This record gives sequence, structure tokens and C-alpha cells, in this order.
Amino acid sequence: MFWRDANQRLSHEEITAVINRQALPAEGALAVDAYARQVKQVLTGAFVQLDEPQAVGTVWQAFTWLLLDRERERLPALAWLRAADPLLLRDHLAMLPGYAFLILAAMPNDSVETFLARDAFWDAMLGATREISSESDHTAD
Repeated sequence: MFWRDANQRLSHEEITAVINRQALPAEGALAVDAYARQVKQVLTGAFVQLDEPQAVGTVWQAFTWLLLDRERERLPALAWLRAADPLLLRDHLAMLPGYAFLILAAMPNDSVETFLARDAFWDAMLGATREISSESDHTAD
């Protein structure tokens, strides 16, 4: 869903700049920001309604919470992700490149998460994804 939406709303040049972490002209930067902000607002609105406990339990929950506009979810997600195995995170993100792209679009500054997202995105595009067993989806120790 995230990748399809990005391809519908953003130009090839804007998508390429996000993936390659390049500066965009003002109009392109506004388009990327509007895309990321709108998706994050929809996700945040859904999670406000769900009012889930603040405990992160899976890789996908951590990635989703990372994208929310509320610190209530984002801070536990950051802590969980930073304690997890980076290769496990990269492998999971490579299965859904739209998540990786959204992280890149929503987080314009370089961080551990954006480096993982960029590498995972390229893994997905180059077909370098590996089979992930359900055993690898446990919380970080």
C-alpha cells in the first residue's frame, strides 16, 4: 500500500531522491513531505482509536509505531528497534519495500533506521530478500 501510494503521488525523480538521500528542489521536498505526513497521520489516527498497550511485541509493530506522530508509540518502537538484530530488521523491511520507502520519506535525517531502510529497499528491488521464518519475529532480547 505505501509503495503503490508513493508511486501514484510522487514523481520518479522524487522517489529516486528519497531512496538515494538526495536533496530535492522545494516543490519536490514539499510533495515528499505531504506524502509522508498524510500516511503518518492516517496511521496515527488509527492507533489513537485502537489505544493499544505501550509494549512492542513484533518487528512489524515496531516499524509501524516508528512512523506514528505520537511519542507514546514512537519512543518504545525506537528502543525496541535499536535493541534488535539489524540483519533481522533489514530482512523484514526488504519483504515490504513500501515500509522501507516510507521510513526514508518520513525521516529525512540519517539514522540507524534510515540506513537499514535504504539497504532493505535495495535488497527488495534487487531481489536479495531471504525467507524469514516465524521464529525470527520474536522480541529482541
